[in-house]
Parts: sequence; structure tokens; C-alpha cells
Amino acid sequence: MTMNATENTSLIGNVMQESVDFRDIALCIYAYVTPVIVVIGLIGNFLSLIVFYSPTMKGLSASVYLSCLALADSSVLVFYVLSEWIRRGLPWLIRDIDIMILDVYGVCQAREYIAHLSRLIASWVIVAFTVERCCSVCYPLKSLQKNPKIVLCVLFIMCSIATVYTLFINESHSYGDFCVCSYREGYEYEHFIAESMFATLTFFLPFVIISVCNGMIVHSLYRRHVSSIRSKCNLHLRKDCISILFAISVFYVAFHIPYFVVWCRLRIITNPKGSPVRDNEFWDYWNGVLLICRLIYYLNYCLNFFLYCVTGSNFRSEMFRILLCKRQKYIITTTSGSTRSMHSFTRKRRMLSRTRTTSLKAS
Repeated sequence: MTMNATENTSLIGNVMQESVDFRDIALCIYAYVTPVIVVIGLIGNFLSLIVFYSPTMKGLSASVYLSCLALADSSVLVFYVLSEWIRRGLPWLIRDIDIMILDVYGVCQAREYIAHLSRLIASWVIVAFTVERCCSVCYPLKSLQKNPKIVLCVLFIMCSIATVYTLFINESHSYGDFCVCSYREGYEYEHFIAESMFATLTFFLPFVIISVCNGMIVHSLYRRHVSSIRSKCNLHLRKDCISILFAISVFYVAFHIPYFVVWCRLRIITNPKGSPVRDNEFWDYWNGVLLICRLIYYLNYCLNFFLYCVTGSNFRSEMFRILLCKRQKYIITTTSGSTRSMHSFTRKRRMLSRTRTTSLKAS
């Protein structure tokens, strides 16, 4: 019996050591990789904005949606990813540092509001872009397309209203010289319901809409040839938009699923109606898993630029033209083309005037 007790104690000690080691490894990876994701994401989103605002692409509705997506992703990287790294990862890298500015009263509520708003907008911009492409492909002869700027303005207003709850349900808790930004005391159930609804609006509902719309696009393209609808030039642009859309949608789902699955598991365990009592080894292990899944989730906001480069030939050519400083050459070419068209129009007008003069003389 003593031998069994000793073996059990040794086994429990090994499990505790493994869970602690895994948590430390996950925290180390999180602390070092997160700043790289932020830097790459901000640079990629900045380059995307330059390309989408170029003269040859800014007139496309897809450029308006993808420009808004780049802005929303940049906001998420700054107000959510970077701020969480400062609170969680930076203290692990620099042991003596103590940054509480993000958790003080006022900054806590503002940070939570902007972080939730940015994530919600980033998800629904993809939904709006998917619905717009679905209408364009499935109903090409009907005027179902709306002005993208109006759609995005309405979307921003609705998302702003949907995330107002973060201003009232969060507060700064002081523990001596240490403060933490969390939900208000006595609002555990309200916080659980609000965050569950936010997860539904951020992932599950967009996932359903994106899947249905992409299925309709694939079905429509399978049934008929798109080339019979538009010219070859527009066809090339539309194929680029559809390729970019599919790439964004697939990676959106792939990067979201691991984090939200683990988040939902922990959220169900810690719900106010349940029994949240678990040992420390359980929380060390699952907090480590959540950190790794959080990194995968962060990739959704930094890799869109590379998806555009891989799937969009027009995006690639425009980006290379901008990077190689060929803007002046483009202007000269456009001007010469316009001049040739003007000369052709003038010659036709002169010939028509001569014809009329000859007919008048003959009469």
C-alpha cells in the first residue's frame, strides 16, 4: 500500500511538472512570436492599403472592402494583439517590468471596446465582401450590388452599437499596487452571456454566411461560364477577386477554429452555473494550449497581404509597379493613349464636317 501511494505521488508530481513545463514553453513561444506577427502584419497591411489606393485599383468595389479589412486588421494588431502581449508576454521577457497603464480605469474600458469593435468589424467586412461577390457572380444581370462605402458605414455603426456593452461590463480591479482589467464584480453571468454572443457574432454566424455564399459561388461558376457575362478584362479582375475571396475565407476559418474551440471549452467549464473547481495542473495545461491557439488566431490579421500576393495577379503587378517606381511611366502611357484617342476623334469630326459641306454644295 505504501508503494502504491509513493507511485501515485510520483505520477502526480510528473504530471504537474509536465503541465508547468508546457505552460512555460507556450508562454515563451507566445512572448517571442507575437511581436513578429505584429510587425509583419502592420507592414503587410500598410502595403495593401498603398496598392488598393493606387489609380488602377481604387475604383474597384473589392478594393474598398479589402482596404477596410486592412485597416480593421491593423487596429486589431495594435489594440488587441499588441496590448495583450504587453500584459502577458512582455513581463515574461523582462521580469522586473510592471506595466499597468493598460489596466487603469478608463484605459481598460477604451482598450476593451476598441479591441472588440476591431475584431467584429474585421469579421463582418469579410462577410460583406463575400455577399457582394456572391451577388455579382450568382445574379450578374441584376443590380444587387450596393455602394460599398455605404455598406461599410452601416456595418461600422452596427458593430459600434453591438460592442457598447464592453464600456459598462469591464472595470479595473486594484489589488494593492497591482491592478487588473476584468468584468465587474457581480456581473459574472452577464459577462458570460455577452462574451458568448460576441463569439457567435465574430465567428459562428460569419462562418455560416461565408460558407453558404462560397457554396453558391462555386455552384454558379460550375453551371455556366463566366466569360459569357463580361469582357475578358473584367473577367480577369473578377477571377482575381474570387480567388482572393476564397483564400481569405479558407484561412479565416482555419485560423479561427483552434482558438474558438479551446475558448468555448474553457468558457463552458467556467460558466457561472457550473462548477469551476479544477486543479492547478488542469489550468496550467489548458492556458498553455490557449496561448498556442491564440498565436494561430493572430495569424488571421497578418497574412492577408501574402494571400493577396499569391492569389491576385493584378495585386502583384500593381505592387511591383509601385515598388519599382513606375508611376510616371504609367501616366505617360495613359496620356499618350488619351491623346491618340483625341486625335482619332478630331479626324472623324473633320471628315463628317467635310461630308456635310459637300452634300450642301451638291444640293
